[in-house]
Amino acid sequence: MGEDLTYRNGNGNWALDKRINEAFKKLSGDRVVWERGSQCWCLRRPTDKPGRMQS
Repeated sequence: MGEDLTYRNGNGNWALDKRINEAFKKLSGDRVVWERGSQCWCLRRPTDKPGRMQS
């Protein structure tokens, strides 16, 4: 990835630029959730809890 699209977060890990995250949120709306265990975005299922973060 290009340096203009990434940064080091407070923990020193690589992260996507906040502009990319904002654009993704606008495009995906409430249709996806972040699965912490798998560390990936998934389509929302009826059993998912409210919000975008799932355990």
